[in-house]
Amino acid sequence: MVVILGMFIKQRNKETPQESKRPTGQAQKQKNEEIGGICGVSSERSRIKEQNKLKILELTKQKDKVTNNDVEKFLNVSDATATNYLDELEKEGKVKQVGETGQSVYYELTNG
Repeated sequence: MVVILGMFIKQRNKETPQESKRPTGQAQKQKNEEIGGICGVSSERSRIKEQNKLKILELTKQKDKVTNNDVEKFLNVSDATATNYLDELEKEGKVKQVGETGQSVYYELTNG
């Protein structure tokens, strides 16, 4: 059993230096594309988020005030996503929340 374990460790040690080499050629190109793809997804999400926030501002101009439910239906997003969009717009000073909690809460454009 010790001999078999020793052979396994020897074989493993032979493979390790080859595996630790930096990828070259096609392997490096593929790795770069994967990293670029991840960054591309992130920037695409950011672009969509900003577009949706602009749509919310336009909706608020048309209706004078909007609720979380209005945003959910208008953008076809979840309650949490609508809340996040409205929170960000509030932090940016573009809308203000009227009311504290519950169904009576709505958002309107700021005067600024």
